[in-house]
Amino acid sequence: MTSLILTLESSIFLLKSNLGITPSTISQISTTYIDYSKPVAKGFASQSADTRVGVILILSSFGICIVVLSVAQWYSKNLTERIFKERVEIIEKEAAEIEESKKEIKKE
Repeated sequence: MTSLILTLESSIFLLKSNLGITPSTISQISTTYIDYSKPVAKGFASQSADTRVGVILILSSFGICIVVLSVAQWYSKNLTERIFKERVEIIEKEAAEIEESKKEIKKE
């Protein structure tokens, strides 16, 4: 669940950064300036920050998914082995009881 939330948040940040260039920013980019344009620089800085946050969130959600899947696989494997051993023990006990009952029947 956590990785799903992180993935959704990261997609919001990435969409915000990729679609963050507004028509006014595009027009400011195409305008010539002598030194630099402060609004455009601000826009690019926020776009870069949003992209970084989005990528970090996507990588962390991927890491959480890998950890959760690894733990789930390990747990299910151990659970399956434990259930198999318990069933084998039950079958062996039943087989021993059947053998004892056969011996008692032969004695009578």
